[in-house]
Amino acid sequence: MEIIRNGELATDSWVIADDDAALQPGDVLVSAQRWPGVDAAAHRGLLGLVLPAAALFEELAFDFAALPLIAIAFDDCTDGRGYSLARLLRRAGYAGDLRAIGDIRRDQIFYLTRCGFTSFSIPAGRDAQELLRGLDDFSLAYQAAADRRETIPSLRSRRA
Repeated sequence: MEIIRNGELATDSWVIADDDAALQPGDVLVSAQRWPGVDAAAHRGLLGLVLPAAALFEELAFDFAALPLIAIAFDDCTDGRGYSLARLLRRAGYAGDLRAIGDIRRDQIFYLTRCGFTSFSIPAGRDAQELLRGLDDFSLAYQAAADRRETIPSLRSRRA
């Protein structure tokens, strides 16, 4: 499967495990509901976590800093809670791959990146190149964010 990672198209090695299926060897994402019962030491491959966009950061009771990948699932492109969750994870020190999955659209990609997302699943029926172009929709930003992009106010103050 193809994804967008760090601004480029890439091949994805991760699979999302069904909650009731046996974990297969390899790089596997499991749901937050399944996570407490997973024997990470016995798994052959990397383990990551899928959180719903509605997950409350204050209720995340696991060592997320050690995970190589956390995916936040957007069921609806109008749900902004996943943006906030991503920002809180980054602010708390999560440095791994943060992936947006689900209902992702071109007009969101730039803003998702600003909140700390580093990869994106490409929804069925969506054009990967079109999504990728969304990363370049804006060249400047007003507010500071997780992407540490220089802001318009800091550019103006340097000019003065």
